[in-house]
Amino acid sequence: RYLASASAEFTTTKGVDTLWKTGWISDRAAAFLASGRPVLTQDTGASAYLPPESGFLWFSSPDEAAEQAGRAVRDWPRLSSAARRCAETFLDAPRILETVLRN
Repeated sequence: RYLASASAEFTTTKGVDTLWKTGWISDRAAAFLASGRPVLTQDTGASAYLPPESGFLWFSSPDEAAEQAGRAVRDWPRLSSAARRCAETFLDAPRILETVLRN
């Protein structure tokens, strides 16, 4: 219910993930993406591995977070589609497992 009633996810990350650019993405962010909900969050380095239109709206300051929140409202239909595509392409467990086992 929570995911279905939310328009997007807004979260900050642990300082170490942002500082060290670990590429960490939360399981909750993955659930939001799979539900077609954009994710507003700090960049942990994951943006280097995802397309620009991934459903993630990255920020590194309060002003950028406010700008991205406005973008999420203005461009929600496109961001929603991008979020779902990102989950299907990059976070699908069988697809990831196949890649891991093959390499």
